Amino acid sequence: MLDPSNMYPESFHTVKINCSTKNIHEKARRFSRTRCPTKYLLIDFGLSRRYDPANGPPLDRPYGGGDKSAPEHQDRVTPCNPFPTDVYYLGNLVRKEYMQV
Repeated sequence: MLDPSNMYPESFHTVKINCSTKNIHEKARRFSRTRCPTKYLLIDFGLSRRYDPANGPPLDRPYGGGDKSAPEHQDRVTPCNPFPTDVYYLGNLVRKEYMQV
């Protein structure tokens, strides 16, 4: 997912992205990606969970996502901290999709 707030500081129309949200007949003010870098976010709302930081580091059973290579998936019943697993998934995605040619 791309966060366009740097490129389009006043936003843009959802259907006609070159147009302003305030007036569809006006061009949206925009900048290039090199002038105003954007943020890219990896999301998966289908498998998301919410944890309360006041309760300390969360412990939860691993979800059955697409990547089954994480060490936490070897034993599917022992609760573990999901955040290191997310970092493992992201690193594995980069390794498989972008580094192996």
